[in-house]
Amino acid sequence: MEKDDVMWIETNLKISFYQPDKLERGAWFVNSLYPGTNREFVELWELDEDIPESGYEDFTRINGYPVEILLTIEKQNPDEPDDIIVFAEDFGWMYDTEEELMELITIKHINNIIQNYGGKVFLLIDESYYNDEEEIVPERESNLIILTYPFEEEYEEEFED
Repeated sequence: MEKDDVMWIETNLKISFYQPDKLERGAWFVNSLYPGTNREFVELWELDEDIPESGYEDFTRINGYPVEILLTIEKQNPDEPDDIIVFAEDFGWMYDTEEELMELITIKHINNIIQNYGGKVFLLIDESYYNDEEEIVPERESNLIILTYPFEEEYEEEFED
């Protein structure tokens, strides 16, 4: 990817629950697998059929409410809430820095980010806005943002400290 005036910044992928009026195919839910053990991890899954209104209450009692994903940047002060940079509807592309390929983001990518990178993911932004006004303006392709997995050397340094 050859673009001038762009840079990658580290962001946090967060999960937020919401309560819709109805449960439709394509909604994402979260499972906590092996809770309370050293193998515990979170996995998102996608609803493959609409849930009738009559089954809404039973379904949410068993599976919880759906989730949406968003990207945030942590504030310097841990008492302040993170800044939300991007909401789920803007997620679009996953860029492979080694292969120099982009593919549409799937739930598989999101699970990989959560499970293997602790929710850390890099967002491609317009460097000129960031440097001049400290404003984060995501770079877009077909009106969707571009993400990549953490760069190996940065990820390894974090866990060596």
